[in-house]
Amino acid sequence: NISFAWTSTVENCESFSTADKLARYAMLAGVSYTSYQLQMWLAVEEYCDILEYEDGGTRPSVCQGVDTDISALVAYKTKSCEGNKDFTRYFSIPARDYTTNKYKNIMMENIF
Repeated sequence: NISFAWTSTVENCESFSTADKLARYAMLAGVSYTSYQLQMWLAVEEYCDILEYEDGGTRPSVCQGVDTDISALVAYKTKSCEGNKDFTRYFSIPARDYTTNKYKNIMMENIF
C-alpha cells in the first residue's frame, strides 16, 4: 500500500536526528550531482558524435570524452559545406507544360 509506505516514511523521517537528516541530504546532493554530470556527459558525447558524423568520421579535437571542455566545445566552429565542385552543367527541366497544363515525360537519357 503506497499511502502506508508514504506515511511510514514521513513518520520515520521525523524520528531522525539532525545528523541523520544532514547525512541523507548530503547523499541526495551527491546522487543529484552524479546524475547531472552523467546527463551532461551523455549530451556532450551525443553532440561530439554529431560533429564527427558531419565531418565525415573525423572526431573534433575538442572532444576528449569525460575531460571535454564544454566551453571549448560550444565555441567549436564546424567546417562549412562547400558542396561538390565537380558539377559544371546544371539543367532546368520543367515538369509541366504550361501551354497545355499537362505533365511532360522526362526522358533521363536526354539529360546525360
